[in-house]
Amino acid sequence: MAHVGSILLFVALRAATAAVHKFESYADSQCLVLTKTDYLKLATGSTDCYVYTDETGVVATGENGVASSFTLTCNGAPTSYAQYESENCMSSSVSGTEPWFTKTMCTSERFHQAGQEMTIYSNYGHPDSSCSKAYLNHW
Repeated sequence: MAHVGSILLFVALRAATAAVHKFESYADSQCLVLTKTDYLKLATGSTDCYVYTDETGVVATGENGVASSFTLTCNGAPTSYAQYESENCMSSSVSGTEPWFTKTMCTSERFHQAGQEMTIYSNYGHPDSSCSKAYLNHW
């Protein structure tokens, strides 16, 4: 039987200061070489639409000037994912790869309490793997 590592190696809770979720991807297992940061928040008036933003929560646009959003339905794990070229998941869906952090969002939602931010380290210290961090606000 193959060894399966735990995805949740370290979880910290602290007071949330904004409604923006932050996701960091690293090139190494010690979370030292940052390669990418994504920010997103729940779209206004929605319970399952997330829009990509900057770190302050302002909707971000890609090189084409269009915002990007996605719907996510969870039941302990992602059960439904669709990507859109809009800030409110109202346009026609477009093809896209489901981001790594949707699983983290779905598996962590039951641990949240109002007013807290949860930090989750994935693959931290695992040889030959890359680390990731998720900073999730209560949603």
